[in-house]
Amino acid sequence: METSLFLAQLFGASLAIFALAGLLRKNLVKNAINDYRHNVFLELVIGFMSVLAGLSIILTHNVWVMDWPVIVTVFGWSALIKGAMFMTCPDTLFDFGKKFYSSNTRIRVVLIIALALGIFLAMKGFGLL
Repeated sequence: METSLFLAQLFGASLAIFALAGLLRKNLVKNAINDYRHNVFLELVIGFMSVLAGLSIILTHNVWVMDWPVIVTVFGWSALIKGAMFMTCPDTLFDFGKKFYSSNTRIRVVLIIALALGIFLAMKGFGLL
């Protein structure tokens, strides 16, 4: 449970901060997607770091329960899959991202959900819920 709490604090706080930055800086997500696509080195670095992060989480916290700690496990598996995709088929990932994040409204909805999830995880991690 200690690992779950630590990872909830880490993911919750960082996700909430990222979502807040995205909500305050309206073009942050769109600009990041456009800039990313023109840098193959960045594709590899992001892919490798995502695989590393995902495996780190999975190896220390592969917890499948019907409770909030499963969110941490899903983050780990998602990072691993996304990282592998960044390295093996970045065009597919980029095309999906470009289509999915084509609307400012959709971006804001995703960021609001991320903010709520981040706050929830942080509160669980810090024992406030």
